[in-house]
Amino acid sequence: MSNLSATNTAYWSHAISSWFEAGRSDPDEEAMLKYIREALPQIEGCWTRVKDKLKARPSGGLSCARQLFLADLGYQDEPPTEAAKITWAIGHLLHGWAYGCIVSGLPEGVRFEIEFTRDLPAWWPIEREGFAKEGHTDLVLRRDSDTAGGLPPECGLNVLVDVKSSYSKGWRDYGTKDMTAGPDGFGYNSQLAVYSDGGELYDATFLLAINRDTPASSKVRVRNVPNDFLAEERERLIGIFAQEGDPGREFQDRWEGAGMFYCQRFCGKRRGCEELEVV
Repeated sequence: MSNLSATNTAYWSHAISSWFEAGRSDPDEEAMLKYIREALPQIEGCWTRVKDKLKARPSGGLSCARQLFLADLGYQDEPPTEAAKITWAIGHLLHGWAYGCIVSGLPEGVRFEIEFTRDLPAWWPIEREGFAKEGHTDLVLRRDSDTAGGLPPECGLNVLVDVKSSYSKGWRDYGTKDMTAGPDGFGYNSQLAVYSDGGELYDATFLLAINRDTPASSKVRVRNVPNDFLAEERERLIGIFAQEGDPGREFQDRWEGAGMFYCQRFCGKRRGCEELEVV
């Protein structure tokens, strides 16, 4: 797997942000509306989905080893709050808008693939009950040649981009935060570790954040997540899948207690986790 230098990933970050800005005033309606139409069942599902019966999918249930242990014991996720449902629905709409902006701003020689289903890597336990059988990638950008898009040849030809929407404080963090150092309560790095090794190798992997509070006036934040870090995260996930017995409050222990914010507010299995602590 390619592991581009910080300079070359910075080229990509700047380019993706610039392409978004170039297309913001006139988003590509075909790309935007095609995604939104296809996402309507998912938007509806934000309200109709009561419990997630999957034990693990690349985008969830992997930030803590105990989540899988609790699922094996029969604990299901608690129903999402109304705030979560609304947030998910808005996120889908903002994804479509962001795709329209980026596609409209792409220079000649740069192609895109949006929201496509893809195979999961060989180490993903697809045969295990309750595990997702396929993955879903947000955006892949490809250069037709090593000079396309105004990027130097050493930047590689294709990158994976995972799109997120975040309220203002979280959005600002994408501009300053070390994405490899802080608690990953939402499992973003876990998700990227799976998708960046899911049937195809990419030259670099990025998180793109939209400001959910002021999307029309805020720039997007584009941050590289280094491939060597994602390789380490893949090893952690493989270890989780092979683990037997109760790992304890693994997320809290791993982040020295910093996980309580995520555990108490966002983990769907938090009550089961608390019950085991009482026992």
